[in-house]
Amino acid sequence: MTTEERLDHLERELVDLRKCVRTQHLTIEDEKGQPRADLRTSEIGASLDLFDEKGERRAWLHVAEGASWLSLSDATGKSHAWLMVDNDGPSVALHAKGHRRAWLNVQKDEPSLDLFDEYGQRRIMLAVSDECPTLALCNETGKPCAILDGDKDGPSLILVDEKDKTRAALAVMKDGPMLRLCDEQGTARAGLDAGEDGPKLRLFDENGKAIWQAP
Repeated sequence: MTTEERLDHLERELVDLRKCVRTQHLTIEDEKGQPRADLRTSEIGASLDLFDEKGERRAWLHVAEGASWLSLSDATGKSHAWLMVDNDGPSVALHAKGHRRAWLNVQKDEPSLDLFDEYGQRRIMLAVSDECPTLALCNETGKPCAILDGDKDGPSLILVDEKDKTRAALAVMKDGPMLRLCDEQGTARAGLDAGEDGPKLRLFDENGKAIWQAP
């Protein structure tokens, strides 16, 4: 190869280089030599890190087989927002003071929203399924204590104790509203119904069998 041919080949390579850079690891620095972006690929996937002027990572994007993640951080490098998409659907998690405070996700076309207290304990759950929407309020241990839903038969409110036993239930059925009060075993012991034929008060034994009714 002559000198002229080599120069011509080098010029073509330079032109291709301006169009595309092929590498497995690329770091971009600012005028002070501080890394501001880091792009790399490996056998587990590709990732992009973005840094602020102090060198703290503020954003992280990762793509792997079957899923992708985006993380946003504060000035100390702590992540506060996560966005993930996998084969089941997308989800968003928000964090504060080291604990997750909110989680929104759509799994298998059913959206749900969970809200957490300052200790990371789930306190509110909201979900929408094919059957009905459901809202649950949880105690300080994360157990549901009040559940509100609305299915095809009508809305209902269920109150649950710390042992997961139903203690009271209020529902609006096709025949009218009804109220049930339950014992510590979750068995209905008193009921109030307001149907088309008028109100009824009922008492039940420990087996749930009606033993008294008025009128």
